[in-house]
Amino acid sequence: MAITQSDLPELVRLLQQHPEWREALRLILLGEELINLPQLVHQIVETQHQIVNILQEILQVQRRHEQQIAQLIEGQRRHEEWLQRLTEGQQRHEEWLQRLTEGQQRHEEILRQHTEWLQRLTEGQQRHEEWLQRLTEGQQRHEEILRQHTEWLQRLTEGQQRHEEWLQRLTEGQQRHEEILRQHTEWLQR
Repeated sequence: MAITQSDLPELVRLLQQHPEWREALRLILLGEELINLPQLVHQIVETQHQIVNILQEILQVQRRHEQQIAQLIEGQRRHEEWLQRLTEGQQRHEEWLQRLTEGQQRHEEILRQHTEWLQRLTEGQQRHEEWLQRLTEGQQRHEEILRQHTEWLQRLTEGQQRHEEWLQRLTEGQQRHEEILRQHTEWLQR
């Protein structure tokens, strides 16, 4: 039985009286895909909200990582300054050691000369007892100076050892910082 245009008002009236017919007709006319479209759109919107939340969390983590990297860079800069100061201090110590070494060489030369003088004085010992007494006193002063120099060298050596230990600790700290930076870089790349 064919439905004509004049039957349309009657069809509309029947569909208004029977809602279950309207649902069946809607399913036939629109198809299941179009009927499910609002639910799919809702799911897409929910998924998009979840993605936005995840992106916000990622941004927060990235900001924290950037802050940590900035702190690590600042720490590394301070370590480099400390290393520079230690290097300068070590250079000064090396200069002092050089001066002390030169002074010690001069003292050794003086002692060598004194030894020669003592040999000459021994040959004329009777004539030069007074001079020998003076040279002996001078030698004692030199020995005291040498003893003081030896103590200074000992202190400088101990200070150098402490500096080397500090440099070792700083080197180990630098290596730990570099490892942390490498790990953070890997995390950020992931």
